[in-house]
Amino acid sequence: MAFFKNYGVQKAKDLANLLGEAIVKFDPEGATEAAIAEIEEKFDKLNLTFSKAKQAFVKEDNEARTIIALYNQRLAAAEHLQALPEKAEALTQLVTLLETMHVDVEREKQEADEAKQYMQELEGLVKQYASKLTSARATVEHAKKAMERAKLIKEQALEKEAAAKMASGLSGSSSSLSSALDHMNHLAEQSLVAADAASRKASLLQPTVIEDNPDIKAAMAAVSGQPELSSSVQERLAALKKMA
Repeated sequence: MAFFKNYGVQKAKDLANLLGEAIVKFDPEGATEAAIAEIEEKFDKLNLTFSKAKQAFVKEDNEARTIIALYNQRLAAAEHLQALPEKAEALTQLVTLLETMHVDVEREKQEADEAKQYMQELEGLVKQYASKLTSARATVEHAKKAMERAKLIKEQALEKEAAAKMASGLSGSSSSLSSALDHMNHLAEQSLVAADAASRKASLLQPTVIEDNPDIKAAMAAVSGQPELSSSVQERLAALKKMA
């Protein structure tokens, strides 16, 4: 009874409801080590409260059982005195006491029932909290593994991305090199064409040495009235005689 006198049955029920709401609001999917530690701390407090409630129930139940046993014993004694007319005064006293005692018996029974109900509520909450705590630990371990796998997948994706960029860069370099070679080949072709044209121009514009052609040489000498130079002494002598 002392427990309920100090805290009150309603206050105890409010505590049980508050703890129940905490369980409902708890989200194990987002649990972390810190959250688990907080839940475990609440579980320890709740479990301790349950132990106190259990002790209080045992005490209230014993008190109720004791007063009920005493009441039944006195009631049986009153029935026994009822058969003895000479004990009428004792019977009256005992019945008066039983009438007064009946109120105390009902009160003790009610307190014992309330203590039992409160203890059972806390016991249910303790079991729920224990289940949530176990589930939260398993969830955290699963989340850790999932995070590790996600990290590995991300690293692999980054490696693939880097390889793709490298391949793209090599392809671009190859394309640039091919373009440069094409440009160089084009310039080479242009140079060859220009060289050929320049060579042809030089050949066409190069002055011709007339003396290199004997027929042209003789014809030019004939029209100019100049004697044709002979390569022999006899021809040179005949030419001199004509001039004499």
